[in-house]
Amino acid sequence: LEEDEDSHKKSNYLCAPTWQLGLMLVAFGSFADFAALSFGTQSLIAPLGSLTLVSNSIFAPALLKEPMSRHDILATATIILGCSFSVAFGAHDDHLYSIP
Repeated sequence: LEEDEDSHKKSNYLCAPTWQLGLMLVAFGSFADFAALSFGTQSLIAPLGSLTLVSNSIFAPALLKEPMSRHDILATATIILGCSFSVAFGAHDDHLYSIP
């Protein structure tokens, strides 16, 4: 009987609107990431994908009441700094190669 209650609680989050919205946003972000590759070089676009982790570290304390440690703040700042450097100093020219 306890196993039925535990499995019901575990599957219950699938019906939560917050979880469904989050899943849709992750899917949209993945497609937007893929579409962005047609507008810029991969060396610029790929590091910006790590900003997903930054948004997770911002939304987790707000939505899930998870504490954010000093280590989390330092890691988030490092990711933002790395993304800034890769965009500022990365290759900004795009070459189109074709097969003859």
